[in-house]
Amino acid sequence: MAESNNYIKLPNQGNIASNMRLLYELKNSCDYSDANGYFSKSDIAEIAANALLVTTGSKLGSDVLQTIHNKTISEGDNSPLQNTKMRMQLLRILGLVAADYNSEIYAITELGELMASTQITGQQKKALLRELFMSISSSSESYDFTCPEGFHCYLGLQICYALASLDYKIGVDEMPIITTYDYREIQSFVNDASAYRSQGIVFPKTHVHYPKTQSGQPLAQSKNLTRSINQILRYCNIVKPKLERIGKQNYYVCTDEGKVYVDKIKSLWSSGKIVFKRPFEFRKLNILDQRNLCKQGYDNILIRAGITTGKDTGIYFSPFQMLPEVNVSWLLGRDIRKHPEKSDTKVQAINSSLTTRDLRLKAIYKETEDNYIAELAAHEELVQEILKCQTHEDKMAFVQKQIEQHRNDDKYTFYPYIHSLLKIIGLDCKGEIGRYDAYSEYKGHIIPMEIKSGTEDISYNQKGLRQAIENKICCYNSTLPDDMEYSTLLLGYEHPSNDMDIKKLIDAANETLRIKIIAMDLSALLIMCVKVVCDNMQLDIDSMLKSHGLILEEL
Repeated sequence: MAESNNYIKLPNQGNIASNMRLLYELKNSCDYSDANGYFSKSDIAEIAANALLVTTGSKLGSDVLQTIHNKTISEGDNSPLQNTKMRMQLLRILGLVAADYNSEIYAITELGELMASTQITGQQKKALLRELFMSISSSSESYDFTCPEGFHCYLGLQICYALASLDYKIGVDEMPIITTYDYREIQSFVNDASAYRSQGIVFPKTHVHYPKTQSGQPLAQSKNLTRSINQILRYCNIVKPKLERIGKQNYYVCTDEGKVYVDKIKSLWSSGKIVFKRPFEFRKLNILDQRNLCKQGYDNILIRAGITTGKDTGIYFSPFQMLPEVNVSWLLGRDIRKHPEKSDTKVQAINSSLTTRDLRLKAIYKETEDNYIAELAAHEELVQEILKCQTHEDKMAFVQKQIEQHRNDDKYTFYPYIHSLLKIIGLDCKGEIGRYDAYSEYKGHIIPMEIKSGTEDISYNQKGLRQAIENKICCYNSTLPDDMEYSTLLLGYEHPSNDMDIKKLIDAANETLRIKIIAMDLSALLIMCVKVVCDNMQLDIDSMLKSHGLILEEL
């Protein structure tokens, strides 16, 4: 049974019609996006303000623009920016726009372009929105609902199943409860709702599935979980525009069209003709099966919406809702969007069930150039500090001190620190630019780097590895015949305590995609720096960059 604080929540900012209009305004805006189609949050806020979709109190238009660009207001208190962020979150959940991890740079997806175009009718657009709503899943990799692994809610499908099972109506107090159910438990919701209705009562706050906070307290204003849900159901003509009072309760009631639709969903579900595909299952497939699943899932959406014709295979896997955009484009054979000029973007990588090898590596060193350390010491304070280490104990103490000092660094402190360490070992690193946390140009090749501070993730993980793979996909230079021989780097605060899954993905990336990943933690990087500076050793950069695995160093 799902934990009581597991629930899927859609952002509530604006109504669905205005958010569809915002998508249209983005598509038809001039000179706001960068050359690769990315919009910043302030770009979007300005577009929304000019379209009178975003206000600040009683202020409109130019007055709102002043607030958007007022640097004396913190971003958290800048209401137009926060309003825009919430709207874009909803469009992301629907697969209409894409964003990178921890980024607020957005691009319109292929689905979004179709939704905002004149290629399809107004009715087809509503049908498309309906099918995107049916494809919302808590297990998405493109949007983090902060739900634990193992909780899989297919919100729209579950609501349709419940409507068809509960006399075509769901109570205002019942709708929030659905958001807490795993799709495998939906019949349990139907049974409980029927029982409470027969008693003339609503779901009690003590119910295991009543939405709760992380501390286990009943969620205040639980009806706020369903504002966007209810709007979409009405907009797509699944439920009537107005609530109906039945007894002491208000209900969302199906339209005639809605009854036909939800009956179809329940019939297909009950007969096993709906096939649920979740990302963790998708990642275990080989590349050909992944491409086939993406195509089937995408085609099914368009078929169900009446935009194209063909056979619906029953698979529910909306690629632009389940996976990052660049990954989808790659799998579907589309042109891959180049990285934004304003911030970094990410693509999820390929997982597989390949046999894991022993991928623990030791760095290789060669004789150093005489003037290398002298040149570094002239402008690197860290080098000066390392040079003070005379004994093995001094070196160990330095490494431990550095690890402790940087344990609580945020990315803005940790990343420049890592850049300096990389420079010491011989990788002349350029700081955060474009999609990469850092990168180095080596023999004409771009060596991208994904960095994770201890406050982001105490140890690097599969997500970081996928981001590292994405970096390589996007920087791949087909004009260099040996470009795939060079690795993509992942640097984290600590090694994971259990590295089996990490090694498995590194192995899979090399075997399946020919992408080499080098992963190392802060300790390994510091020890490499000590060996370079104190022991006059020069890292064999070429050998390292042509390897793949986990670098583990000892003094």
